[in-house]
Amino acid sequence: LAVSSDPMGATLKRDYPQVEQFTRIYASEGSKLIKKGNEFINEPRIAYVDSTFFDVFSFPLISGNPKTSLNDPNTAVISETGAKKYFGNTDVVGKLIETNDKTSYKITAVMKDMPSNSHFIFHILLSMDNVNYKFGNYLSHNFTTYILLQKGTDPEVINKFFPVILNKYVLPQAQAF
Repeated sequence: LAVSSDPMGATLKRDYPQVEQFTRIYASEGSKLIKKGNEFINEPRIAYVDSTFFDVFSFPLISGNPKTSLNDPNTAVISETGAKKYFGNTDVVGKLIETNDKTSYKITAVMKDMPSNSHFIFHILLSMDNVNYKFGNYLSHNFTTYILLQKGTDPEVINKFFPVILNKYVLPQAQAF
């Protein structure tokens, strides 16, 4: 289970050189309404992700740059299916999508659809910079965090990190609470 606190990935990367990169997915807000023409359509396959999403996952893009597509607030990556659903085609880089909370997101990339055998499938990825969340809480587990280990690192080494993280970061917050 990849569910963790929001600072876990950054902590692992900062404290352990075996961790090359991390990325988080925040889908706890559930579906959003996306404006199409004059109406709003329910979009259940939507999530906020870090700008490092394409550093960890290799989903191919039809257009856009995976290294910069989510670097700024109010940016979005849309799937091929999502682009066709909301715009009728995949030539949508630079266009805007609007959510029911009146936030507009500039589409910076179009990705091929995620494989159907993936344990997550999203049609719209929004910049993590737009999440309304009180970050920094090791006690709240609302994020799905993935880490990329340095080449040649035994994945079992990660298990040795958690008692240290628990004592150094989690327990002090729990005691303060």
